[in-house]
Amino acid sequence: MRKLVAGVAVSMMLAGEAGAAEKAVIETKPAQSFGALVATQGKMRPLPQTPVTFGTVETRWRSASRAEYVKYMNPSSFKKGSNEYYQFLDLARPAGVDVKALSSLLKGHGVFARKGNKSGAAFKKAAEKEKINEVYLVSHALLETGYGRSKLAKGIRVSRVGGKYVPPRVVYNMFGIGALDHDPYRLGAERAYKEKWFTPEAAIIGGAKYVGRAYIHHPVHRQNTLYEMRWDPEERGEFPHQYATDIGWAVKQARRIGELYAKLDVETVRFEVPKFR
Repeated sequence: MRKLVAGVAVSMMLAGEAGAAEKAVIETKPAQSFGALVATQGKMRPLPQTPVTFGTVETRWRSASRAEYVKYMNPSSFKKGSNEYYQFLDLARPAGVDVKALSSLLKGHGVFARKGNKSGAAFKKAAEKEKINEVYLVSHALLETGYGRSKLAKGIRVSRVGGKYVPPRVVYNMFGIGALDHDPYRLGAERAYKEKWFTPEAAIIGGAKYVGRAYIHHPVHRQNTLYEMRWDPEERGEFPHQYATDIGWAVKQARRIGELYAKLDVETVRFEVPKFR
């Protein structure tokens, strides 16, 4: 069952944003109560995670305390008009950003900025084909690839998949799909080979297809905001359908999306914010 939407969208200019995009804020009614959602997280294995940092560098991960993950789970913790609020952005529709503007967002970011590359056009094509917000796609790819500089972004030569020899090809993986923590480069590259992501553009379009069909437009879960992808407030099974274990995953993505939106001329932005019982 799809989440219930309460009332009608409230269109407004957020404070301090004269001349900015019109912001439509829609309240949704999750199937779970907030208390039930919190209780579910306490049963997760591993528990919700948070990084241990040395300066600004994340050195390792630890289990988050209940107070830590409850803060990130509570929509009221995030102020309207802040970059963090973009975790409630509706991702299930393109933003209408043209290729030139998308390409400008990618300048200086590794493989995405190589001379003659067609990344901007690929993000645009992926957004239109899969019905996904293209600014989110850019942000997610930048996060997963270390701003276009990871090994999977720059290309890895693969000659074996699953222990079997295959015709050698250079592959790309822009969303970290299949790159499990215990061996991310090998597994991410093997997944890319299976998917035939033999160019950066193919990896962008193919990665968007995976994210769209596994989360944003999934026939059961339909998690069309970063908040929903992280916390799954609709939970329809024994375990939540979550994209990440990091309690700050949605917020980190949202901050980057907010920074990107500030560089663009977008007429309308739609947010879906859960209102728990």
